[in-house]
Amino acid sequence: MNSHTVFNFELTELQNPTDIYIKRLSDLKDYYEDVPKELSAENPILYMVEKFDKNNSKGHLIVSTTTIYSGVVGNEYYFTSGHYHAEKFSEIYFCLSGTGLGLLKNKDEEEVVNFSEGTILHIDYEWAHRIINVGKTPLKFMSVYTFDGGFNYGRIIEEGGFKTKILKDNDGFSVERR
Repeated sequence: MNSHTVFNFELTELQNPTDIYIKRLSDLKDYYEDVPKELSAENPILYMVEKFDKNNSKGHLIVSTTTIYSGVVGNEYYFTSGHYHAEKFSEIYFCLSGTGLGLLKNKDEEEVVNFSEGTILHIDYEWAHRIINVGKTPLKFMSVYTFDGGFNYGRIIEEGGFKTKILKDNDGFSVERR
């Protein structure tokens, strides 16, 4: 397997990623409070992840880029599904373009942070994290994490999900705790 890849700064994407996955509304429909039937039928792409994983084994780092498209489901902006890490490993997010928010969760405590071009977000292993695109253009960010970290989506569900919602309103967005 190649030991390197190239990041295209003009296109803000990895060249020759080792894996690409796409998340559609049907993959995240249970995460949104209100999914209009017509939007559900369209099944839009919410986000895409391009990953470069040199070795896919313990102790190795993974770099990926995520593109969250602009849009809303009901009145909630498009977001990533969010996850905890299965093991005690942190993660770095670097916003390449766009305007968004980071939603961080540790049990019942939740925090919202600005996440726009140039922002570096260090995510401690004890915190679940989700990125929300509140802009009119795609939000793109790069992440670096260890293969050993793993993803734990179930813990968020066990805790009742993210209680903080980012909603579209006349002023752009509002932050509401449910």
